Amino acid sequence: MFFQNIRLSTVVVAMIITLLVLFGGKYLYELYADQDLLQKISEVAPIEEVQIARNEQPPTIYLQLSEVDDLGKVYRQIRKIVDTYLGREYQVVLVDRRTGKLEELFNECQFSVYEAISTGQYQQMYRVVRETAKNSGVDVRISMDSSNIYLQFKDGSGYLYEVIPRWPQLAQGEVILQTK
Repeated sequence: MFFQNIRLSTVVVAMIITLLVLFGGKYLYELYADQDLLQKISEVAPIEEVQIARNEQPPTIYLQLSEVDDLGKVYRQIRKIVDTYLGREYQVVLVDRRTGKLEELFNECQFSVYEAISTGQYQQMYRVVRETAKNSGVDVRISMDSSNIYLQFKDGSGYLYEVIPRWPQLAQGEVILQTK
């Protein structure tokens, strides 16, 4: 019948060629999509290094940025681009050039930041973090939106970026605004 005329070697070769075309197409699609993604991000902020870890849980894009003026603005724009190209399931991790001094300062300031998230005392957190940074001789920029608190510390030899989610630890009575 029909199956008697088909050679097994022809079927195997056809399957191999089909798989090569499919996987090659997927590879090329990801390559060009990633290049377009990186181009869009580099229009927002200067990128020093990027790593896309699709196999991690959750999938993560690691971005090492040069120094930026407004971390909150840059992060929101990058997040929007990543959501468009890769999807909301991707986590964005900013890699910075933190020094021991900046790391110590951040550890000291975390208590005030997380207390503010729990209590809603953001003005007090702002004053404490600014005063702590000033006493350490470090430049600081603090900003926030309905989703995150953005901390930028900078000293002569490095900079530290932290994006601290306010949710699910929002203070009682606060509501998170979803933006698309």
